[in-house]
Amino acid sequence: GNGKKFVGQYFVTTTNADSILMGWKKNNVKYVINPSLRMNPKKNNGQTINTIMRLLQPIAQTYPDKIKLVKTIGEDEVAELYEIKY
Repeated sequence: GNGKKFVGQYFVTTTNADSILMGWKKNNVKYVINPSLRMNPKKNNGQTINTIMRLLQPIAQTYPDKIKLVKTIGEDEVAELYEIKY
């Protein structure tokens, strides 16, 4: 991150869109990366850790104008960069 602050999101504490956005705003989160992290790092079996997607979905359903897909990288195991608009 070249010295830039990184806020890790390791588990889902709520699925309430307002609470998620409020927490991210408090931490000055402007972008979120939704990676395809393998559940089994040694094998690409299609099963991925979906923590970020489980946080983005309620926002997309409640406030679709609050998140914007900026870029997708990869084909089989994609990573998506989303901009958060408060």
